Amino acid sequence: MISSARSKPLLDLLDYIERQRYEGYDPYDALNSPFLLKLKNKWLRVGSTILFRLSPINLRKLYRIEKGANPKGMGLLLSAYSALHLLGHDGALEKGNLLIDWMRKNEAPEYSGSCWGYNFPWQDRNRLLDKGIPTIVNTAYAGHGLLDYYSITKRQEVLDVARSACDFILEDLNIRETEQGICFSYNPVEKNIVHNANVLGASLLARVYAHTKEDVLLEHATKSFDFTVYHQRENGLWAYSQSPDTGKERLQTDWHQGFILDCLMWFIEAINPADEKYRKALFAGADFYKTQFTEEGIGYWRYPRRWPIDIHNQAQGIITFSKLEGFLPGSIQIAENIANWTLDNMRNKKRGYFYYEKWPLFTNRISYLRWAQAWMLLALATHISHFPTNRSHSFWNYD
Repeated sequence: MISSARSKPLLDLLDYIERQRYEGYDPYDALNSPFLLKLKNKWLRVGSTILFRLSPINLRKLYRIEKGANPKGMGLLLSAYSALHLLGHDGALEKGNLLIDWMRKNEAPEYSGSCWGYNFPWQDRNRLLDKGIPTIVNTAYAGHGLLDYYSITKRQEVLDVARSACDFILEDLNIRETEQGICFSYNPVEKNIVHNANVLGASLLARVYAHTKEDVLLEHATKSFDFTVYHQRENGLWAYSQSPDTGKERLQTDWHQGFILDCLMWFIEAINPADEKYRKALFAGADFYKTQFTEEGIGYWRYPRRWPIDIHNQAQGIITFSKLEGFLPGSIQIAENIANWTLDNMRNKKRGYFYYEKWPLFTNRISYLRWAQAWMLLALATHISHFPTNRSHSFWNYD
């Protein structure tokens, strides 16, 4: 059992999440309102989503938006429970098994393999995606959660679900083939190029390959990483996406950089490729990722834009720099700086949860279960798991 005297922030957050029964609001769930979804003008739907995302006042009860369980959040929590088990937390595997049961019951139907989407409709300037349309991102994080759980329990049926998710990626998504490699689409209905989504899917293929040794998984994973590594800029940055028609890149420099670095680490650990270009891409990307945080541990919203300070940026920084310690010694100190600042400035100490955003003159204190709580639970558990045993955890002793 983890000592509660040394783990108050983590255990308080875990207690909060379990008391919520893994359900909560999401920054982007506005169209779960029966009123707002009926709006005929797409720009009104876009505006409603932006309003709900930015408002520090939670309007959801007024618009009859109910709390829900998010498949991506469930995958993150499953990974967190696996880490908690390794840290000695009693009952973590049993709770993880409940999440797996939920995931099995809530798979998107009529696809080639296990897959999951968001629990809300999604409107942006280009399209309206129905609630539940499976995405590579949701499916990848669910799959990684399953693999983390399998690595401990060795339950074959858990690995089978993760392997089934690979069939969704290989057979249902659109695959763009180029001389530089391949790129998986974000979902089955689009043909877009989104680098973090591409390698999230590929990293799942790579990790499953490490268990099944299927050549088809290795081939597609490698070609996917080849594509995204090729498009890395000299300073280590990746554009968020690029137009499949014109090749024009869209810059959005935030936590998605951390996603790509995590995926590279998963790929290298699973495959141990002989080609050094993947490690070189990881190191260059890590050097750039450091510039996205101040020395005291504050993440830029979208580099170089400072505000708002988003809990998602903070959590991802803790995760990525903790994992990087195994590749770049000293990275753990960056993770600890981010964790310390986050605990000091974005945590409700009385209730145990983390705030959404911090602005210069106010803090958005709305609790979002997937966006904030699931990510921070995984972040804290990951940081503890990777911290050298001969050093004290200043945030772990926080009270």
